[in-house]
Amino acid sequence: MEPDAFAAMLRFAYDDTLPELPGNSDRDATGVHMAQHLLAAADLYRMDALSQACQDRLARCVTPATAADTYALADRLGLRLLKAAVVRDVAATGARGIEAVKNSEGFRRLAAADAAIAEEMVRKVMAAASAHVKREEVSTTDG
Repeated sequence: MEPDAFAAMLRFAYDDTLPELPGNSDRDATGVHMAQHLLAAADLYRMDALSQACQDRLARCVTPATAADTYALADRLGLRLLKAAVVRDVAATGARGIEAVKNSEGFRRLAAADAAIAEEMVRKVMAAASAHVKREEVSTTDG
């Protein structure tokens, strides 16, 4: 475990607060990386409140650069709601966002480590994006 993640885990254990993530915003890759490490630690040490706080943070911080790593972690830990949040947020970015995810370093790592999970992610994102487009078409014809 990284020292910063360990310190943040201890802080959470004592005062129930999740530290501010490094960087300028929640969507900063360094901060997301820290939240991912904290989530793994929370799972290892069975700290349910920390796990939920990290899941909430990560669900709000999905970017093309971090989506695959977050999806892989959520899959490994069996966190279906976090996986669904990644799928939803990537699908909402449209074709450009989906391509950005597929071209990310995280996605390359995921595809090399577990091609089946990478394919599952793409399949689910494409299905969600298709459903999103269909809902938009229906809403524009209704109005």
